Amino acid sequence: MSVKDTVSPMDLVRHSPEVFKRIPSVIRMLNAKRHESDHDCMPRFFEKTVDKYPNRPAIYYLDRSITYHQFNEQANRIAHYLVSRGLKRGDVVAMLMHNRPEFLICAMAISKVGACAALLNTAQTGKVLAYSINLVEPSMFIIGTELAEEVSDILGELNVDKSLAFAVADTDTFFHPGNTPASFTNLIEESRSKSTSNLVETEAVTRSDHYVYLYTSGTTGMPKAAITDHNRICWMFNLIDIV
Repeated sequence: MSVKDTVSPMDLVRHSPEVFKRIPSVIRMLNAKRHESDHDCMPRFFEKTVDKYPNRPAIYYLDRSITYHQFNEQANRIAHYLVSRGLKRGDVVAMLMHNRPEFLICAMAISKVGACAALLNTAQTGKVLAYSINLVEPSMFIIGTELAEEVSDILGELNVDKSLAFAVADTDTFFHPGNTPASFTNLIEESRSKSTSNLVETEAVTRSDHYVYLYTSGTTGMPKAAITDHNRICWMFNLIDIV
């Protein structure tokens, strides 16, 4: 061992403040590991937050404010409806929608069933978009009406049951379900009468289940779908003690 590899008492003293600053992070990491459970999953963490802070705002969007309770009820309606249409744990649902509350609500609804949301890049069009959708072999497809034109151009190329193609209007769907293209089922309209209770299907979801597919940029070839499982999300929740 060379001289430069040795640690002197003065080195320890000099670096002690940095070591002490890291202790809380180490403790949080150990606690996160200790609280791990195979049955942790994103929707279960979210439902715990709903129970704890039902009337606190979950989302601020433009002039809208949506509480955790409202968010959860809407997600449950959609999830119950998707189950009634055949969605089950392990399935994939392709999603193409701009960043808005309905995007998050639909993604949560899918995860409550134990299915995986494939979050498509809204900048994709034509053959690249069709490829990205078919790549994950989705059993269902949800779009925002703001992107209906892009999807209509490739609808015939998609390997998806067209009766399971749903649309969400680009409007305040808590106020009104809005209008959607005739070739798509209005997801909010059809789910309005469904139960707002949490799903029993969520009890079977585990940390190792797929949560979402995130697509690569496709700069050196066609986009690839990268898997993110519930474990990655749960680790972050435990680490920073969100719930």
